[in-house]
Amino acid sequence: MAAALNTLGHIARATGDHPRARALYEQGLALRQGLQDTRGTAASFNNLALVAGERGRYGRAEALYHESLALKRELGDTEGMAVTLNNLGLAARAQGQTGRARALHEEGLRLFRAAESGRGVPFALANLAVVAHDAGDDARNRRRPRRAWRSGGPVGTAGAPPLPCACWPTSRATGARTCGRRACTGRAWRYWDGRRTR
Repeated sequence: MAAALNTLGHIARATGDHPRARALYEQGLALRQGLQDTRGTAASFNNLALVAGERGRYGRAEALYHESLALKRELGDTEGMAVTLNNLGLAARAQGQTGRARALHEEGLRLFRAAESGRGVPFALANLAVVAHDAGDDARNRRRPRRAWRSGGPVGTAGAPPLPCACWPTSRATGARTCGRRACTGRAWRYWDGRRTR
């Protein structure tokens, strides 16, 4: 039942119905906590944080991410901790905290590497490339996408890291590699080519 509520929450979030997504995730959280499902509870906190972040409630999102992170630490879930650290990095970036975002993504990258995560390493490298771009660090921006490419392949291929665009939260919720918008896909390819163009 909790898994079904979680899936319905993903669908609601992907369609932009944040109030419904939040309600479904909260119901799933209550069930998982009642079952003492630590892994599921951590996932529910993470999902609620995504909704809060997408609504611009970054303080709330960060508090929920920290709840998720604490449970993942308790479980020894290295890859899960890396995912949550990267989500915290995305929240920091959305608030213009470039240095903090970089530190969180770097810590996430270290954990993804420790977990030998084939999907996670390019994810963190792509996030670091976007942060470098935001900071105007052209040298880092050129290196990181190429490293991410070697780790997983170009955008739109199997094993590719996520699309670094404004639509990423929606595409991530639906499991898509790209959001499907031509402008965003083109921007992603320019990131992968290492050219800072708009």
